[in-house]
Amino acid sequence: MADTRALGLEVRFSVHGDAHDVPESIGVTLYRITQEALTNTLKHGNASLAEVQLRYGDRTIEVEVVDDGRPGPTPYPGAGLPQGLAASGAGLGQRGMRERVDLHGGELRLGPRPRGGYRVHAVLPVSACADARPRDHVATDPSGRS
Repeated sequence: MADTRALGLEVRFSVHGDAHDVPESIGVTLYRITQEALTNTLKHGNASLAEVQLRYGDRTIEVEVVDDGRPGPTPYPGAGLPQGLAASGAGLGQRGMRERVDLHGGELRLGPRPRGGYRVHAVLPVSACADARPRDHVATDPSGRS
C-alpha cells in the first residue's frame, strides 16, 4: 500500500471479526481482488482515498474496496489508457475477479456508488472448503514421460 500512497492514493485497511486461517486459494483470491480493485482505482478512479475492509464471518470471508473517485482527469500522468486501447482491454480485470470468485462459489458485486466512487465487494464461503485438500492441477503424461 506504500506504492499507492506514492502515487497519491491513501489506502485505509481494517479487519473485522475474529481472524482465522483460510485455505490458501481463498487467501490468494482475496489478495488478487484487492490488488485489482486498487489498480483500477489508480488507473480510472480519480480518487484520493480507498478503504479496504476484510470481514471474517463464521462461514464466509469478505473483502470490500471502496474509493472516493469522481469524474475528471486521472490522478497521475499516464494513468489512463490511450483512447485507442481503452476498448480492447476494458473489463478484463473485472472478469478475472469474477472468475476467481465463481471458482469458490462466492458472490461479487461491483459498480459505481450512488454518491460517487466505486465499490468492489466479494463474499467467499470458507466453511465448505475448510477441510478441502489442494488438488494437483498439473497434467501428467500417463506414459511416465514429462
